[in-house]
Amino acid sequence: MKLAFELFILVTFFVLFKVVDIYAAIASAIVLYGVQLAVIWLKTRKVDKLQLITFVMVAVLGGATFLFQNELFFKWKPTVIYGLFAVAILATQIYTRKPAVAKLLAKAVSLPKAVAYKLDCAWMAFFISVGVLNIAVAYSVSTETWVYFKLFGILALLLLFLVAQGFWLAPHLKDTQHE
Repeated sequence: MKLAFELFILVTFFVLFKVVDIYAAIASAIVLYGVQLAVIWLKTRKVDKLQLITFVMVAVLGGATFLFQNELFFKWKPTVIYGLFAVAILATQIYTRKPAVAKLLAKAVSLPKAVAYKLDCAWMAFFISVGVLNIAVAYSVSTETWVYFKLFGILALLLLFLVAQGFWLAPHLKDTQHE
């Protein structure tokens, strides 16, 4: 359900961008992410940190976009979020002395420690690279082209990264049929 609502937010953003303008699209994102948090809170009495961070970034950078009438504030959102993800992975390694991403995959993958740290480094490099690429695109092309890049380009990069990661991690997949 969470994925379906995320998709609904993206589709609504895109449609409003195409039919109205970037400001209507940003307003819809702020409202819909807020609704998503409220619904999750009412159902579970807890909110996922990732969703909270996303909502705060959408609200703050979207709000700055409205306040200053400058869409560049909102265009920074993916870069800020990806930067926070990279910092979170690094902070987890520093403070817990354990790899972060492998912990998320523990049910499906059994990774040697060296591989787990390489996986963390790969994710940090991916987040930093996509964040830098987002800013380069935001400052060098039209808002329409940036929206296409944000919605489709970043998704394509993520899918390519996940496929490559899948091939790299395949030897470490757990055999659940014999457990």
